[in-house]
Amino acid sequence: DGKRLAILVVNRHHERAIPCEIATRGFEPGQTVRVQTIRGANYRDKNTWEEPERVRLVESRLRVGRGGLRYDFPPASVTGLVLSARR
Repeated sequence: DGKRLAILVVNRHHERAIPCEIATRGFEPGQTVRVQTIRGANYRDKNTWEEPERVRLVESRLRVGRGGLRYDFPPASVTGLVLSARR
């Protein structure tokens, strides 16, 4: 619809965060980005009946700076970024 831009990133490295600069040519984002990350403490983690929240969804917000968007994707994670268009 042109009002939102969704980006999904998988960091397969099990020890290292991956720094990334995201360019949104043709899309003018607002000031904040919704961030949703699924991850555990390490890449071998899994949810069990005893520990159902070992791998979990963590939500946060990220501010878009003057130079654009920069984010460090955590190790062994799946991250969704949702940018809303500037009004």
